Amino acid sequence: MNDYCWTIDNSPYYLSHYGILGQKWGIRRFEDRYGHLTPAGIARYRNDTSVKNNSHTRSDKTAQYSDRSYKKLLNTTVNTIKTDKKKFATYVLGKNEVDTVLKANTKLSRIQTSKDFENFAYYATYKKHDVNEYAGLFGKNLKDRARYTAKHSGDKQALKDALNMKIYKLNLRNTKDIKVASDENAAKATAKLVRDKQFKQDLSDSIRAAKTSMRRPGQQKLLSQAQNILYKDPSKLTNKEKVSLYKALNLTLTFHDKPNLGVQDKFYGELKKQGYGALIDVNDQQFSSYHAKRPMIIFDTSSTKVKNSNEISDEEINNLYRKYNTERIIKEIGHQSINFLPDMISNMNYNFEHERIEQQERSRPSSVSSR
Repeated sequence: MNDYCWTIDNSPYYLSHYGILGQKWGIRRFEDRYGHLTPAGIARYRNDTSVKNNSHTRSDKTAQYSDRSYKKLLNTTVNTIKTDKKKFATYVLGKNEVDTVLKANTKLSRIQTSKDFENFAYYATYKKHDVNEYAGLFGKNLKDRARYTAKHSGDKQALKDALNMKIYKLNLRNTKDIKVASDENAAKATAKLVRDKQFKQDLSDSIRAAKTSMRRPGQQKLLSQAQNILYKDPSKLTNKEKVSLYKALNLTLTFHDKPNLGVQDKFYGELKKQGYGALIDVNDQQFSSYHAKRPMIIFDTSSTKVKNSNEISDEEINNLYRKYNTERIIKEIGHQSINFLPDMISNMNYNFEHERIEQQERSRPSSVSSR
């Protein structure tokens, strides 16, 4: 404590100020900006007898709390801090730690090869960045896969159809608010479902099948963790294990064979009972090369209305592909270990060379399909 004293010569009166080093105007050490005691403040004033006896202290009532009231207040304060941190992580950092709401009449978009809407759980997004990214990267991926399959099949008609394939952007909107489950709450629903032996077996089959097609290191690590978790007693899983198991399930939602459909029907049904209608696409947000900002899986299709569908030209797809493929490469360098750089550079060179060959093929006056 520092003492500052001003005196007047030959006068018995003086002015003295007592301050604390680092003290700032309007900021109290044991209160938040709203005037509520912090946990440290509650503990200090509860145990400080000088505060209890001081009738002018604004916290004198707090000092009189019983043990039960004190613990309740402390728990409430701590829970509020934890909730605020989760909200910050969700709304500012883009994570998914609290439930959110997709407001009614939100404009949604999805990229597909048909201009018709199929009435079952679908992938979509409402962020402009994500819409353009999917149009370029996923649109080109759809075309390239179709051409590759057709070329290796030897079917000329299939190749012709692949070369003439059209890509559409389906514009949708939700007619009511859709509640989006947080990772934690979706994980609780998953943990509840795995107590059923049949669901547990089907989920195990789905995860095993996903491991054969999802080969990225992060995906493989998560799926392996989930397989190990399934051997444990579902009633004794930690919160972290529940979340890992849910994220592995989330990765399998992209497949639609019989075991997966059984898992999806029960999983979506359980979430609907709890009032949810959508999830975050964990794979495209965290594990795939898209690193999308807000990719959605919407399973409450009753609230979806089709606005229109627009064909995306090859020129637009290629322009968007160049832009977002460069962005993807930069993100990948940030997400992958330095040990994977040689493979990444090789893949980058392959992508650019593959694109150059395709441009040459398109510029030729005749093609295989026209023969």
